[in-house]
Amino acid sequence: MTGTFTSVIRGFGLLCVFWGFSYCLSAKAAEAEADYCSADASGNYFTPLAPVRAETSELCFTHSEEIKSVENLVLADVAVQPQFHDPALNVIHLSGRQLKTKVFLKNKPLLIVAEPYKRHSMAKLCKELIQGGFQSPKILIGGDIAGSDTVSIVSVEDFIVEVSNFGAVTVATSRQVAKELSVLGIASVAVEENLQLAPVVHKAALDYSINGYLPVFLVGRKSEEAKLKLQLESEPLSDVYLVSGGIEQIKSALKMSSLNAVKRQGLGGVSSCAG
Repeated sequence: MTGTFTSVIRGFGLLCVFWGFSYCLSAKAAEAEADYCSADASGNYFTPLAPVRAETSELCFTHSEEIKSVENLVLADVAVQPQFHDPALNVIHLSGRQLKTKVFLKNKPLLIVAEPYKRHSMAKLCKELIQGGFQSPKILIGGDIAGSDTVSIVSVEDFIVEVSNFGAVTVATSRQVAKELSVLGIASVAVEENLQLAPVVHKAALDYSINGYLPVFLVGRKSEEAKLKLQLESEPLSDVYLVSGGIEQIKSALKMSSLNAVKRQGLGGVSSCAG
């Protein structure tokens, strides 16, 4: 009788311990969810620059001044928005994935054109083409042999991909924007008050882009995007790309990316963040 009673007490005790432990976990999970969902937008959500990966190569990269003539080249336009429309040129519009399957191009003098700020995906494509037996693929970086004079406005997602996976030069339109980027873990060159935009961007490109090897991005505030676009159109600036949505959109995107990463790590109770 005593043994049975003792077993019951022990069983009840274990249930209490288990219930208490479960309650503690659920409480912590709820607390964690509240913390993550109300995460401070000034937090450092940025993933530092990834080391150079084995699946990328810059061997194919070439500048526009190194292209003597495009008439004798097969132009493979892999941009989402086609860069070439001249019917006199030998242009093929296709995706990078499709290009890798075109066996007849392996021995052709091939020049690949994409959005000029895309270096990470092009370095990956270069490696895959070389491994696939392409003899001398060239990928145009920077410059614009298509002759377009429009300002390149890039998405926040493209900016983050380049900064985190390849590297880039970032110019902030003010010290305050530079400070906010620094808090996120993104280094930048600030345009000091009363200074013109063009000289600062030009100097940053000369000092840090490694002869155009790294793309140059301009980050301001969302409210000044239209003004910055007009400035870039009127001043003699090339190879600089305006980040759409500014610092506010960068913060939002990095915060959301951080929240999604937390969920993927399997913290129980973190299911969704409403509001």
